[in-house]
Amino acid sequence: MTDADVDAMVANLREQRPRFDAVERECREGDRVTMNFEGQVDGATFEGSKGENVAVLLGGGRMLKEFESGVIA
Repeated sequence: MTDADVDAMVANLREQRPRFDAVERECREGDRVTMNFEGQVDGATFEGSKGENVAVLLGGGRMLKEFESGVIA
C-alpha cells in the first residue's frame, strides 16, 4: 500500500462520514438539515408523503430538486 492509497482511503472515509456542526445562518447547498414534511397532490396527502425528523443533505439529490430549492435560502 502506498501513501497515495492511504490518502485516497482517508479522503473516501471523510466523504462517507462527514462531520456536521450546528450553525446560525440560512440553509445552503451541502448542509444537512433535519425536517418534518408532508407532501400533497392537489391538496390531498398520499401514502408515504409524510416524514418526521428526516435528515436531508441539501444538494444530495435524494429529494425532489424543487423541494430542496424551497429549503435553500
